[in-house]
Amino acid sequence: MRSTRPWPRGDSAVADTEDSTQDAEPRWALVAHTADRPGAVTAITGVFSSRGVNFESLVGSALTPSQTTVIGLYRTSERRSAQLVRSVGRLEVVDTVSARPADDPSVRAVGIMEVPDGTLVPSPATSATWTGDGTPDSPLLVKGSLRAVEKIAGQAHRAQGTAVVVVLAL
Repeated sequence: MRSTRPWPRGDSAVADTEDSTQDAEPRWALVAHTADRPGAVTAITGVFSSRGVNFESLVGSALTPSQTTVIGLYRTSERRSAQLVRSVGRLEVVDTVSARPADDPSVRAVGIMEVPDGTLVPSPATSATWTGDGTPDSPLLVKGSLRAVEKIAGQAHRAQGTAVVVVLAL
């Protein structure tokens, strides 16, 4: 029987990185370039759903009037991830698909964060870059590897703030 995970606390779609490292299954980032047609995202999510794998996050963006990029984060074994990538690659609407471990430095992300007192200052040792100070007038905008951006998002959560992280590319 497969265990279920609770929804993340608060209003953010980002789980605290300390909690996420306790999961037994590795985390993966998927990028699929698809035809921009109705049902393309549904077809991809159907492959995952039918195999009992849930997306932690899913975002789509139209690159051109005829092509969309779908990026998703999910947890499963390496073997099952390879099976999912092959199955998604066989879909008629998918042009290309790839996946890699989410902690790979090439998995790039951005984040927008605010904290009540506006004192969110990332460590100078971080590999991410940022602007702003975390106040409502100047939210902290962070860019870097998914791991680095989520670490700073964890700081915002611990300071009772909000954070939204989006994976951009592999």
